Amino acid sequence: MNTQFQITQASINDLEELVAIFDQYRIFYNQAADPEGASQVSI
Repeated sequence: MNTQFQITQASINDLEELVAIFDQYRIFYNQAADPEGASQVSI
């Protein structure tokens, strides 16, 4: 089995997908879901 990955830097265009990932991370660690908080961009 030969699986290939491509790693790229995330951009603002990826925000919707990243919010879902970070929200699931919070839930996994028994924290309250907070998709609005996860969508806050800090520069």
